[in-house]
Amino acid sequence: MILVKTAKEVEAMKPACQISAEALRLGGEAVKPGVTTAQIDKIIYDYIVSQGARPNFKGLGGFPGSACISVNDVVIHGIPSHGIVLHEGDIVSIDTGAAVHGWNGDNAATFACGEVSETAQRLMDVTKDFLLVMFSSHFMISNSKSCSSSCAKVFEPDIPLLTLLYIQ
Repeated sequence: MILVKTAKEVEAMKPACQISAEALRLGGEAVKPGVTTAQIDKIIYDYIVSQGARPNFKGLGGFPGSACISVNDVVIHGIPSHGIVLHEGDIVSIDTGAAVHGWNGDNAATFACGEVSETAQRLMDVTKDFLLVMFSSHFMISNSKSCSSSCAKVFEPDIPLLTLLYIQ
C-alpha cells in the first residue's frame, strides 16, 4: 500500500532526504582509484551521524554498512568492505539512507571511478536518461494510472507507474 503524504508530512521528511542526499554527494566525491568501499562507507556514516541522524541501512536485517555500495556487476545492495578497492574505470553505485525525527530519506546514484570505457559511460548515460524519462512521464501524466504516449517510447502502453517523489 502506498500512503499519500500530506504537505506537512512532506515538509517533515525534507531533513532526512537532504541529509541522505548530502551523504550521497560526499560518497560520490570519494569514488577514486585506490579507495575502498569501506572508506566510502565511513565517510557516509560520519556525515549522517554528524547531522544527528542515523544511517537507515546499518543493522537492517543484519546489514553491516551505512550505505549499499555496488561495484561494476554487483547489481544492488553491495556490502562495503576493506577488501573491495576501486580501480580506474569502475562503475560504483551508492545508495544512502538517513533517519531523523521518525522520517527516512533514501538516495542513490552511480559514479564513474576516474575514466570509464565508452560502453560503461553509455550504460550510465542511458540509465540516467531512463530515470529522467520516468520522472518526466510521471509528472506529465499527473494522476494517470498507466503510461501514456509520453513514455510509450520507453515502455509498452498501460504498464502501471509507481509514484516517485523527488524532494529538493
